[in-house]
Amino acid sequence: MRWTSRVAVMLLCLTACAAHEKSGDRAAAVGDWKTALTAYRQALMHDPNSPQIQGKYRRAQQEAVAASVRKAHACAGIQDWYCALTEAEFALGLDASNQELAAFRAEAARSFSRALLRRSRDEAAHRQFHSALEQFQKAIQVANGDPQLLEEAKQVRAEIVELGGQEAERLRERKEYPESIALLRQLANADGSRWERLREVEAEYARHLEAEYERLAREGDDALAQKQWDEAREKYEAALRAKAGGRAEPLARYTRGMAQGESALTRRDFTASAEGYRQAIQSGLDRDGYAAAQLARVAVRPYAIRVRSVLAMPTRPDGNPWVGRPHPMLGNLIKLGAKMTMGPVGAAVTRTIIDSARQVPPENRPTLSVIVSRPDGEQLKTPSRNGLYVVYDSSLVISSNHFDERRITFHVVHADGARRDDVGAVDVPLGELLANGGAAMRDHSIAALELLAEPVDGQVDGLFAEMIPISDDNNRAPDFSRPSAHATAFRLTRVQARVAVGDYQNEMGLDGSPDPVVEIEQAGHVVYRSPQAQDDHQVDWGLKAVNLFVEPGEQLVVRVWDADASSDDQVLAAYLPSHQLNTGTFQVRTKAGSFVNLLFEPRRTEAPRAMAQVQ
Repeated sequence: MRWTSRVAVMLLCLTACAAHEKSGDRAAAVGDWKTALTAYRQALMHDPNSPQIQGKYRRAQQEAVAASVRKAHACAGIQDWYCALTEAEFALGLDASNQELAAFRAEAARSFSRALLRRSRDEAAHRQFHSALEQFQKAIQVANGDPQLLEEAKQVRAEIVELGGQEAERLRERKEYPESIALLRQLANADGSRWERLREVEAEYARHLEAEYERLAREGDDALAQKQWDEAREKYEAALRAKAGGRAEPLARYTRGMAQGESALTRRDFTASAEGYRQAIQSGLDRDGYAAAQLARVAVRPYAIRVRSVLAMPTRPDGNPWVGRPHPMLGNLIKLGAKMTMGPVGAAVTRTIIDSARQVPPENRPTLSVIVSRPDGEQLKTPSRNGLYVVYDSSLVISSNHFDERRITFHVVHADGARRDDVGAVDVPLGELLANGGAAMRDHSIAALELLAEPVDGQVDGLFAEMIPISDDNNRAPDFSRPSAHATAFRLTRVQARVAVGDYQNEMGLDGSPDPVVEIEQAGHVVYRSPQAQDDHQVDWGLKAVNLFVEPGEQLVVRVWDADASSDDQVLAAYLPSHQLNTGTFQVRTKAGSFVNLLFEPRRTEAPRAMAQVQ
């Protein structure tokens, strides 16, 4: 095994040696003796005892020296002293005993050093001091301690430092302190006598920055006092560019946030506006509470709108009571009601009307409820209450802000058996309702509708209490899906079903085709029930206002029935897991071919629409 390894190593060395030798031969053939020399040197590293390679190496060395000497003299002839010096140094590296070559190299170095000094002087004359000092340092290195050259360099340095000092003073007078200080530092590195002046200018610069900082900060203060947020921000940020930290730093953050908040509010970008006001508050400088007040107005958050009470006029518009024959007490109420129709009245009159309304005998009391129409078209209804003055504890939650121009409608109705009479309807922009914390409104036979509005952080849009949703005609369920703080809201948009032969009973051949009904059960309550189709195997209903609020991990039950006069036949039943609603569809089939297909979409919260002008 060891013998095999040694043979492999030897073969690799021979291969490498041959490759380098061939490379050298190719270079030698075209007169590139420096490359040939390098290749033969590498070949000798692999085969140091080869007479052939040794001979080639010596010849390449001789030819390379001769070529470099010729090139060095040619470069000197055109005063390219850098070329002459590098070629001479290469040749001396191969022929160190050549005294004539050594003398040539020394003269080339002196000439190159003087050329660098001349170039350094020229750069300084053109105010290129960084380049001038670089050339000067190279000249010192090339001089290699030559006393005559060092004396010449001393004079050149004095000229550079003098001209550079004049330029640094010119920059200082123009308040271009960073440039002046940078130049003085370069000059001080070349001439130690300049350090003191550098420290003086640095101190002057620090005083200038402090004065500039205070000037800009005071201008920012003036703009801030006028609530000119953008101008104040610009001044404070300019002060921070002069000097970091200090009192301008939190003021810059405050005015930056206020500028963003106000600008975004003008554009009706409520999200960006709220973020700007938050940044202003976090700066700790919202001393007058303006940013906090603006944030409360602009932030889109959940609000509870509460229907507190309704006071109806004592009679219908035609003068007749809402129910039954007129009672003598109605006369006094009618007089008081007339006062309310003529304009605002005091609390005492309103209280008198309420107290009198409560004494109206039951036979003249209407049965009142309030239907609330949200901006997205969904409708909710309060419980029915008997009386001219009725109190509710009904509420709904909606995401909005004080600039929302969407309108919400409150429709008061009187239900007398199958008959429903309009008492009146009022609508109001959401922003106005929220900004005022509620409203006391009237319309037609509504003497007063009392509403309250307040933020309810932590609750979600769509929640409601002491109300029931009003579904369209395609939902006949006796109950409804109830929202909760942790539920996800979906809208059932379409119901398709088919009842196949074999999945229902045609009792005694009298039932004919099936009468399909589709139900969804949640927590033991039927929250969706389709209309009953008549003698149809396949049905398809489009829905508009059927919401499902489902908890994580909850399971609903879907059933398809064939409705019969005697007893309904269950066609299919299946569990509907809540996570399935996220996919937008749910389908179940039987072996016989019956199926139910449900389509869902997320219940989307409509974004507030801005009012025409900022309030």
